[in-house]
Amino acid sequence: SWKMFNKLPEYIISGCNNGISYISTDIGGFSGGIEDDELYRRYIQFGTFSVILRLCSDSSKYYKREPWNWDMHTLSIASYYLRLRNMLIPYIYTEAYNYSQTGIPIIKPIYYEYPEVYDEIEYRNEYYFGTGLFVSPITKPKDIVMNRTIHKMFLPNGIWYEFKTGIKYAGNKRYVSFYKDEDYPVFATQ
Repeated sequence: SWKMFNKLPEYIISGCNNGISYISTDIGGFSGGIEDDELYRRYIQFGTFSVILRLCSDSSKYYKREPWNWDMHTLSIASYYLRLRNMLIPYIYTEAYNYSQTGIPIIKPIYYEYPEVYDEIEYRNEYYFGTGLFVSPITKPKDIVMNRTIHKMFLPNGIWYEFKTGIKYAGNKRYVSFYKDEDYPVFATQ
C-alpha cells in the first residue's frame, strides 16, 4: 500500500543508524497489499536507487512483480529504470568499496548533515546514494487532475543537477516540483 511504501525509505535509512547498510525491500511488497500500477512504478524507481534491488513476493493472484505482466506504460518505465540500475552497477560497486574502506554507508540520511530536517516529515526520507547522488523518494500517489506527483524536497548545499534532465538546482533550498510517472527526483553533484 502507499501507506507502507511511505515508510520504506525511513526503514532503509534507519538501518544505517544501526550499522546495517545492506537492507533490501521486496519491490511491490512481499505479502498482502494491493495491485496498483503507479505504486509498482514508484517501487521500481526507489529500488533503482537502493543498495539492493529485488523483484520478489509471496504467491497470489495480486502479485505481479515481473514488469512484462503490467501495461505498456508501466513496462516502459520499469524497463528504463531496470536498465539504468544495470548501468549504475560500477558506481554501486565503487561506493561499496568506499564503504568497506571508510565505514561511510552507501545510503546516508540527509539528517546526518542537516539534523534540523529530521523533524520535517516531507524531507526525512531523503538520502545520499553514494558520494555523487542525492535521492528524494516519491512515496505518495499523484494528483489525478494534474496527472503529476506534487513533491516537496530539500536539496543539500552545493550545485545539483537533476539526473535525468540535467536541470541545475542551487542547494540548501527547498523546492516543490511536479513529476510525471517516468520522472524521479534524483540529483547528481559536480
